[in-house]
Amino acid sequence: MPGSPMIPALLLLGWVAQALDRGTVLVTGASRGIGAACAKRLARDGYVVAVNYCSDADAAARVVNDIVEDGGSAEAFQADVSTEQAVVDLFNAIDASPLPPLTGLVNNAGIIGFEMPQTLDTCTTDAFEAMMATNLLGPLMCCREAAKRMAPGSAVVNLSSGSAYLGRPLLYSMSKGALNSMQHGLIEPLAKQGVRINTVSPGVTETDMVSIITDSPERLKKSESDIPMGRLAKPEEIAGAVSYLLSPDASFTHGANIRVAGGRGPGTTLG
Repeated sequence: MPGSPMIPALLLLGWVAQALDRGTVLVTGASRGIGAACAKRLARDGYVVAVNYCSDADAAARVVNDIVEDGGSAEAFQADVSTEQAVVDLFNAIDASPLPPLTGLVNNAGIIGFEMPQTLDTCTTDAFEAMMATNLLGPLMCCREAAKRMAPGSAVVNLSSGSAYLGRPLLYSMSKGALNSMQHGLIEPLAKQGVRINTVSPGVTETDMVSIITDSPERLKKSESDIPMGRLAKPEEIAGAVSYLLSPDASFTHGANIRVAGGRGPGTTLG
């Protein structure tokens, strides 16, 4: 009947059933940029989203609010995933929450480190360790903890970069190359658990992490001219690839690395 309160109730019950079926997906570094876009897209796909953030609680709260206002469900969890204990505590906090079982992990948190010494003559141990802690150790520890909890049919998606094949910025590209190698090492053990792992390698994307490019008309023009499609990626376009890899449509996709770079080859420069 028109205006019947049963209609919204049935829709709500349907969404709850879908969310319970899809389970929870953890998106690291989800308070901004690609991570925030992934969180919002996956919530629309029917997942309950664990929105991880490192320090900006207000930004994470805005992402959660956006998801809830769009009819989804999400909860924010603080953790600096560059340290092992913080990752362990993060997963324990999700376990202790009322969220459904974990079925997805998006290893998005990372740093580019434009301000860090990243040339052969300037690089330092401290810079190397900081880069690897966030971009490699964090995803590895998250995979370890997720694998302890995931049932068959679950999936992991890593966010890498075309810079892994370019070699610059030096430390950043090293960390992303190592992340790609990590995936190769996890293909077999995760497959034995019925868990898939794949990677999305974005080209230069319109986020505040690359403001060094987008704030400079000259750098922006150069970057766009290097891309066959003539523009930078939007965070939502990266989220679309992540959504596919987590979905049942990708049930036999395991160990893939999808480039989302507007036709640009593996050697994607950051300016």
